[in-house]
Amino acid sequence: MTEVQTRLLQVLEETGGVTGPVLAGRLNLTIRELEREIAALRHMEKVRGERRGSQVVVCLW
Repeated sequence: MTEVQTRLLQVLEETGGVTGPVLAGRLNLTIRELEREIAALRHMEKVRGERRGSQVVVCLW
């Protein structure tokens, strides 16, 4: 697991889940970079997307 992926998981643990743009801002990543990291973590079943109201948030599996 990369340093960015570890930081991403830490943010999700602290927050309980956030939207992609908020997460990208917290990690200083572009949306495209964030999507690549999330795809790898989804493949490892570490994170998932969840609908909360009208938003989709990234949260821990």
